[in-house]
Amino acid sequence: MLGPMVICGVFGDSSSLSKLGVRDSKQLTPAKRTELSLRIREEYEWKSYVISPGEIDAAVLKGGLNDLEAVYFARIISEMGHERAVVDCADVNERRFAEKIGSLSSCPGVDARHRADVMFPQVSAASIVAKVERDSIIAKLQEEAGEAIGSGYPSDPVTVDFLRKHYARSGDLPPFVRRSWEPVRRLLSISKIKNLDDFR
Repeated sequence: MLGPMVICGVFGDSSSLSKLGVRDSKQLTPAKRTELSLRIREEYEWKSYVISPGEIDAAVLKGGLNDLEAVYFARIISEMGHERAVVDCADVNERRFAEKIGSLSSCPGVDARHRADVMFPQVSAASIVAKVERDSIIAKLQEEAGEAIGSGYPSDPVTVDFLRKHYARSGDLPPFVRRSWEPVRRLLSISKIKNLDDFR
């Protein structure tokens, strides 16, 4: 619900990345992710983009978050300039997503797979770098907010509590909130109903 989306690509040999200890970022502790991210950035070719909440909201309102991801995947693939790429599929249809990225990047060998961050060390490495970069941004946002904002995920009660309290205080949301996200819209609806109840 909070903060940007970070998309990353990593180029490297599967064997060496596996030996480094990369795996799906969600299976690693924050300390291990940070350690691996530093190693990956130092030893491998990589590229990342930070997509702002505003750009995410604009894409969702157009009905195309998958299209936004495809554009940035293609941009990274084009800039890294290799003939093959494996991406974590954001679409229900792997082939359609691969073809879309291929047409946007002119890369002849795009392979889109669900759970690619579990199956391919390169995608695992990219997920680690992206996660560490996003967590760093969230930490800076928390420092600017001057209070705990949590991880930014809907499952985090600290994040939900922060949004409720902020909206109750100001009647608006901070600029780093993804306003188009369904949990945010639901939270706003509930808060507005409660505010109306105060006047009855």
